[in-house]
Amino acid sequence: MPRLLPERFATECIREFDLAATERYADAAAIVTARRRTAAIYLYGYVVEMLLKAAYFRLVGYGDADPIDVVALRAAVGESSASMSRTLGLPGTRNFHDLSAWVNLIVAYRASRSLVYAEAGFGMTLTAQVTVIDDRWTETIRYHKNTAYQHELDRVAGSCEWLVNHRYTI
Repeated sequence: MPRLLPERFATECIREFDLAATERYADAAAIVTARRRTAAIYLYGYVVEMLLKAAYFRLVGYGDADPIDVVALRAAVGESSASMSRTLGLPGTRNFHDLSAWVNLIVAYRASRSLVYAEAGFGMTLTAQVTVIDDRWTETIRYHKNTAYQHELDRVAGSCEWLVNHRYTI
């Protein structure tokens, strides 16, 4: 008998985040054509979450196959005073899906290490693009019957596309 889907999951790592983000981005595009706006936003939010996590762990030196577990997530954005977020003066979070926590961590980490972006203002643009999605997405969207407006989907899809296109420069 074939193994069940959860039994076939690979270890969470940069490579898995990148590959899954590509798959979920294609899924979201397919759902857009089916006119399921809220479901598309739901998937786009996860695409961005995975891209930000991959970017952060790549930035701090993780290899493509290095495992990323809950301990690593806590060490990055957690509430402990030892987390990287707290070390950099950011509030930290219990919610590892918090897009603003991840983008703020990336931008603050780069600034603290003088790792400037090749393009002036890139960090501000990155933050603005993530904010467009963060304002319209939460992992709990699945529990609500609301239907996203077309203009909300358009903004989220556009920002997600920007992030996908810039994933390796974040």
